[in-house]
Amino acid sequence: MAEWDGRPQNPERMGWHWFSYRPDLMEPHVAFWVPSVQEWWIGDEVISVVRMATRRYLGPCLTPDEMASALAAARREGAAEMRERAAQYIDRCRVAVLGITHVARAIRALPLDARGGEHG
Repeated sequence: MAEWDGRPQNPERMGWHWFSYRPDLMEPHVAFWVPSVQEWWIGDEVISVVRMATRRYLGPCLTPDEMASALAAARREGAAEMRERAAQYIDRCRVAVLGITHVARAIRALPLDARGGEHG
Protein backbone atom coordinates (compact mmCIF):
# COMPACT_ATOMS: atom_id res chain seq x y z
CA MET A 1 0.00 0.00 0.00
CA ALA A 2 1.41 3.37 -1.03
CA GLU A 3 1.85 6.10 1.55
CA TRP A 4 -0.52 9.01 1.27
CA ASP A 5 -0.46 12.51 2.72
CA GLY A 6 -3.99 12.53 4.15
CA ARG A 7 -5.47 14.34 1.15
CA PRO A 8 -7.94 12.61 -1.16
CA GLN A 9 -7.74 11.85 -4.82
CA ASN A 10 -8.59 15.19 -6.52
CA PRO A 11 -8.06 17.30 -3.37
CA GLU A 12 -9.44 20.40 -5.11
CA ARG A 13 -12.92 18.81 -5.11
CA MET A 14 -15.29 18.79 -2.15
CA GLY A 15 -17.00 15.48 -1.50
CA TRP A 16 -17.42 12.15 0.24
CA HIS A 17 -14.65 9.56 0.34
CA TRP A 18 -14.19 6.04 1.67
CA PHE A 19 -11.52 5.29 4.28
CA SER A 20 -10.67 2.71 6.91
CA TYR A 21 -9.61 3.61 10.46
CA ARG A 22 -6.87 0.98 10.36
CA PRO A 23 -4.42 0.83 7.43
CA ASP A 24 -4.26 -2.97 7.62
CA LEU A 25 -8.03 -3.53 7.40
CA MET A 26 -10.73 -2.94 4.83
CA GLU A 27 -13.48 -1.52 7.08
CA PRO A 28 -15.11 1.18 4.94
CA HIS A 29 -16.30 4.40 6.54
CA VAL A 30 -17.09 7.74 4.93
CA ALA A 31 -15.61 11.16 5.50
CA PHE A 32 -16.36 14.50 3.89
CA TRP A 33 -13.42 16.43 2.42
CA VAL A 34 -13.48 20.25 2.55
CA PRO A 35 -10.80 21.60 0.19
CA SER A 36 -11.07 25.25 1.27
CA VAL A 37 -9.76 24.37 4.74
CA GLN A 38 -7.96 21.10 3.81
CA GLU A 39 -9.82 19.13 6.49
CA TRP A 40 -11.98 16.07 6.79
CA TRP A 41 -15.35 15.96 8.53
CA ILE A 42 -16.51 12.72 10.07
CA GLY A 43 -19.86 13.33 11.69
CA ASP A 44 -19.33 16.44 13.85
CA GLU A 45 -15.59 15.81 14.22
CA VAL A 46 -12.98 17.71 12.19
CA ILE A 47 -9.92 15.63 11.24
CA SER A 48 -6.61 17.06 10.01
CA VAL A 49 -4.79 15.65 6.99
CA VAL A 50 -1.93 14.63 9.31
CA ARG A 51 -4.26 12.55 11.44
CA MET A 52 -6.14 11.18 8.42
CA ALA A 53 -2.83 10.06 6.84
CA THR A 54 -2.59 7.39 9.58
CA ARG A 55 -5.72 5.79 8.13
CA ARG A 56 -6.26 3.93 4.90
CA TYR A 57 -7.71 5.91 2.02
CA LEU A 58 -9.98 3.76 -0.16
CA GLY A 59 -11.22 6.26 -2.74
CA PRO A 60 -13.99 8.69 -3.59
CA CYS A 61 -17.65 7.79 -3.11
CA LEU A 62 -19.21 7.52 -6.54
CA THR A 63 -22.37 9.38 -7.51
CA PRO A 64 -25.23 7.29 -8.94
CA ASP A 65 -24.26 8.38 -12.49
CA GLU A 66 -20.59 7.50 -11.88
CA MET A 67 -21.63 4.13 -10.45
CA ALA A 68 -23.88 3.38 -13.44
CA SER A 69 -21.07 4.31 -15.82
CA ALA A 70 -18.54 2.15 -13.94
CA LEU A 71 -20.94 -0.82 -13.93
CA ALA A 72 -21.63 -0.44 -17.65
CA ALA A 73 -17.90 -0.37 -18.37
CA ALA A 74 -17.32 -3.44 -16.20
CA ARG A 75 -20.13 -5.30 -17.98
CA ARG A 76 -18.67 -4.42 -21.40
CA GLU A 77 -15.23 -5.58 -20.26
CA GLY A 78 -16.66 -8.80 -18.82
CA ALA A 79 -18.66 -9.52 -21.99
CA ALA A 80 -15.55 -9.02 -24.14
CA GLU A 81 -13.56 -11.37 -21.88
CA MET A 82 -16.28 -14.02 -22.08
CA ARG A 83 -16.41 -13.78 -25.89
CA GLU A 84 -12.64 -14.29 -26.02
CA ARG A 85 -12.76 -17.27 -23.66
CA ALA A 86 -15.67 -18.82 -25.57
CA ALA A 87 -13.74 -18.52 -28.84
CA GLN A 88 -10.71 -20.21 -27.26
CA TYR A 89 -12.91 -23.01 -25.88
CA ILE A 90 -14.58 -23.54 -29.26
CA ASP A 91 -11.16 -23.69 -30.94
CA ARG A 92 -10.00 -26.34 -28.46
CA CYS A 93 -13.20 -28.33 -29.04
CA ARG A 94 -12.69 -28.19 -32.81
CA VAL A 95 -9.15 -29.54 -32.40
CA ALA A 96 -10.46 -32.35 -30.19
CA VAL A 97 -13.26 -33.24 -32.63
CA LEU A 98 -10.81 -33.22 -35.55
CA GLY A 99 -8.51 -35.53 -33.60
CA ILE A 100 -11.34 -37.92 -32.76
CA THR A 101 -12.54 -37.91 -36.37
CA HIS A 102 -9.02 -38.67 -37.60
CA VAL A 103 -8.66 -41.59 -35.19
CA ALA A 104 -12.11 -42.97 -36.14
CA ARG A 105 -11.24 -42.84 -39.84
CA ALA A 106 -7.91 -44.59 -39.16
CA ILE A 107 -9.68 -47.34 -37.22
CA ARG A 108 -12.30 -47.81 -39.95
CA ALA A 109 -9.51 -48.06 -42.54
CA LEU A 110 -7.86 -50.99 -40.76
CA PRO A 111 -8.26 -54.41 -42.37
CA LEU A 112 -11.03 -56.45 -40.81
CA ASP A 113 -8.63 -58.97 -39.25
CA ALA A 114 -6.64 -56.16 -37.57
CA ARG A 115 -9.82 -55.08 -35.76
CA GLY A 116 -10.11 -58.40 -34.01
CA GLY A 117 -12.98 -59.62 -36.22
CA GLU A 118 -12.79 -62.74 -38.35
CA HIS A 119 -9.75 -64.94 -37.91
CA GLY A 120 -8.64 -67.13 -40.82
